[in-house]
Amino acid sequence: MKEPKTKIKGWRGSRDAWLSVAKDILIDQGESAVTVQAMAKRFRLVAEDEKRVDAIRQMMIRHGFNQVEADVRAHAIYLVQLGYTSMQIKEDWENRIARVPYYMRTLAGLSPTEAEFARFRAKFTHLDSANE
Repeated sequence: MKEPKTKIKGWRGSRDAWLSVAKDILIDQGESAVTVQAMAKRFRLVAEDEKRVDAIRQMMIRHGFNQVEADVRAHAIYLVQLGYTSMQIKEDWENRIARVPYYMRTLAGLSPTEAEFARFRAKFTHLDSANE
């Protein structure tokens, strides 16, 4: 009588092992599909990011920066903006606008004249009340 119990236990053990392997395969396949989709999305995002950085880089080159400096400045500008966006920074409008000349000096190596900054600021006066 003990022999059938042993065979049943053996069969249940091998069945459980097989089901465990099958479950692991299904989980792995599901994770792989999600990983492949995530990687594909990441590759698309990287390609789009690089297009944007390249546009900024080309603008810098047109404004007289050499290739290396244009590349570094383009990445710095893009990554700062990306940080603002991804972190969903909410800051006082007056503080943000007051920083613009300093951002320009830091990121582009240029400082606007008072008249240039006044013209720039005037373009955004309609946002003053929207950001209060």
